[in-house]
Order: sequence, then structure tokens, then C-alpha cells
Amino acid sequence: MRTVALFSAVPAIVFAVALVEYGVKDGVVMLGGPSGDYRNPLHCGCVTQMVVVSVDDADAHYERARAAGAKILAAPADQPYGDRAYRAEDLEGHRWSFHHPIGTPAPEDWGAQRAASG
Repeated sequence: MRTVALFSAVPAIVFAVALVEYGVKDGVVMLGGPSGDYRNPLHCGCVTQMVVVSVDDADAHYERARAAGAKILAAPADQPYGDRAYRAEDLEGHRWSFHHPIGTPAPEDWGAQRAASG
């Protein structure tokens, strides 16, 4: 449950240890512990995914997470694709990115290419 406090989420329901349901604004995020041969990123020594979460203010969110002892991987910074974001890692080694929009640059301005339509 420490991860919950670090990232300022509020658990709505906890089912045993296998499943946690979070209320996030008008939505719900459910996180579950897989069974079988699952190994978390800290166990396997690799990065397996990154959860990207939109927040109202990435800087304020960062300050709360840092003050609570979160493992910060990258402090808030403006990204070329129009977001301000920071990255953190939870207690099992999963990567999280928290961001808010700061602009809408054209994809070509930050190195992306538009896919051909049709």
C-alpha cells in the first residue's frame, strides 16, 4: 500500500492482496497481481512497461511524491512533444510517468512522422 501513498492515488476497494481498484477522477484503474510464473521488474532485472498518468500539475504531484519518499527517476521537465513530465519507480520496479500538457507542437517539430492515411 505504500505505492498508493507515494503516488497520491486513493484505493477504493482492496480484494485480498491480488487486486486493487483505484478511483481516478471519473474513471477506475484496477491493478492485479498475476499468478503463475510472474516476476516483477526488480526480480527479473528489466523494465517491463511504463504506466503513463495524466495529472493536473506534474510539478505539484512530483513534490508530493518526492516528499513521501518515492523513487524519482527523472524530475519534472518540459518534453518536446508538448507535456511536462516526471518519472518514478514503484516498490516492485514498475515505471510510472506523470504528465500534464503544456502545448501542442506539430509532430514534425519534435521528430515524429505522420503515418500515411488511406
